[in-house]
Amino acid sequence: MTILQKVNEQEPWYHNPWVWLLIAIPSLTVIGCMFTMYLALTNPHILVSDAPAEYRATTESKDSGAE
Repeated sequence: MTILQKVNEQEPWYHNPWVWLLIAIPSLTVIGCMFTMYLALTNPHILVSDAPAEYRATTESKDSGAE
């Protein structure tokens, strides 16, 4: 059996599962990044208001005037 016959008997590269694993990891990373960007761009941040601080200030001023 010569080297040329051995090369011809080998399976194509796409039959090897390790190749698909090496292709899948970066591909899934790109898909995950695009999904994260989609979520970030379509869902705006909810701003936190200072309403509890304002309420506390108004109740403290009312309480101090009553004394």
